[in-house]
Amino acid sequence: MLKRVPHSAVGLGFVVFALATTSAQSVSARNGRIFFTDQNDVEKPITNGKHDSQPYLSSDNRQVVFVRRIPSPNTETGISELWAVFVDGGEQPKRILSGENYIEDSIVPGFQNPKFSPDATRVYFEANGWATAEAIKMLDVTSGKTKLLFPGLGVDVIRTGKYRGFLIGIKAPLTQDRGRIMVYWLLDPNGKEVMRIGETDSDLERFKRMYDIR
Repeated sequence: MLKRVPHSAVGLGFVVFALATTSAQSVSARNGRIFFTDQNDVEKPITNGKHDSQPYLSSDNRQVVFVRRIPSPNTETGISELWAVFVDGGEQPKRILSGENYIEDSIVPGFQNPKFSPDATRVYFEANGWATAEAIKMLDVTSGKTKLLFPGLGVDVIRTGKYRGFLIGIKAPLTQDRGRIMVYWLLDPNGKEVMRIGETDSDLERFKRMYDIR
């Protein structure tokens, strides 16, 4: 998009045009389809299904991981699958994990909120787990193997700053005097505890500012 700059601002007797700032690339879900919006703010569909949701764009803006629900007579919500697709449309979407698979000797009935590692070789996601917590898991995209990282309430991948590639995990430990509490933790890429961030959103925001996390 072009933005007009008045000639008085540049001291010349003719009109100058300058390129406007480009938009950030993004993904969204609507009516069961995944859409990609490029740096020129042009949106296009990148899947043609009716059951796709929860897209996450890789750090290099080339791939999207998302959840696809496959209708099943055995469950009201259907079967969860993780799929990945390149935004340029050069390849068909590829299934990278099916909810019918056994993971750590148990069937995963559903999972959500997939997130790529910065190099897109791993996908972190939440699987249905226990009454008080989800099973936070990691999928190795190359091998197809998964690993249980920890029981928790959620996980996010750090994409910038000193701890790029590390995780922010939300755990809910049971304490003797306060009952079950929510705690933010800095974790390494394999889920090992590195630093206790705190218990409040303010603690989390302070940590992000300190280490330039966006």
